Amino acid sequence: MTKHDDARCQSFMVPVTVENVPDARLYGELCVPSGRTPSTVQLLVHGTTYNHNYWDWPEDPEVHSHVRAALKAGYATFNVDRLGVGQSTKPAAHLVTLDATVDTLHQVITQLRAGAIGDQKFSRVVYFGSSLSTAYGWLEAALHNDVDAFVLTGLLHFTRPTFLGLVQQNLYSVSEDPTFSKAGLDGGYITNRPGSKAVFFYNMPNADQHVIDTDEQLKDVASGLLIEQSVPLVLAQDPKDSPSRLIRVPTLVVLGEQDMTASGPDGIVCTDETVKSAEAPYYPVVPGGIDVHVVAKTGHSLPLHRNGRSTTDFIIDWVNRRGGANPR
Repeated sequence: MTKHDDARCQSFMVPVTVENVPDARLYGELCVPSGRTPSTVQLLVHGTTYNHNYWDWPEDPEVHSHVRAALKAGYATFNVDRLGVGQSTKPAAHLVTLDATVDTLHQVITQLRAGAIGDQKFSRVVYFGSSLSTAYGWLEAALHNDVDAFVLTGLLHFTRPTFLGLVQQNLYSVSEDPTFSKAGLDGGYITNRPGSKAVFFYNMPNADQHVIDTDEQLKDVASGLLIEQSVPLVLAQDPKDSPSRLIRVPTLVVLGEQDMTASGPDGIVCTDETVKSAEAPYYPVVPGGIDVHVVAKTGHSLPLHRNGRSTTDFIIDWVNRRGGANPR
């Protein structure tokens, strides 16, 4: 766990119910500013082949750690490893399904509100999603309507075809990977091929090689079945069929200008205007409409670029203004 001055941080193994997985737990880190009792907690959910380190980067945390910036702004954070990732329970990969992933996140939200994590009840929860965890936020909202605001990063409802081709080329079974081949995981778990983080997640002119090297060292795993089940959500389905159509709370969509999931010859030119035009139909009942922020010169992994802190500052300012979330 990254050390944060003037904060109380604890690690938890949160019990969750998962079909055919006895004694399942999700690992998470709860941080609360010292001397304060915030009413709002930010639930931070990482993307594929990342874990909780994504939101609390251990290297140059003043630049890259969202947790550090949120604590300074007076918010509590709960930074979680999804089912099948990091220090959370890793059942057989075929049991880490879309339904199980979304449901266990809902269980965490319920426990945060009830005070079952850290003996503090939070009246407001802001969901932060990165990459496919943005889509899991759509589903969680559609099923449970228990989040007060959404910050959804690194994902639109459209994914360009050539990026999906890169995914097929650069993800492979953990059984083939020297980092995980002896970890006891079944071959249904996947990870990045060595050296592919830069290809997927960064706009190199705005990134530091030492951060990418750390990213390679900290890479994690994901259920291949979960990815397979998730892809249809980001293939430009009809807006009336998307779960995000039921989101009824303030929502911020954040995307890197050079995010390869959407930007490219077979994609779109990513600006605030083009992204808002494309995404607004998928959020028809968000009060006042969605807000959009496209970050210049930035790829998929937003906080890990050189301008990560300015991106985080923009997001926290939005939560203060539009998220309706008073941190104290």
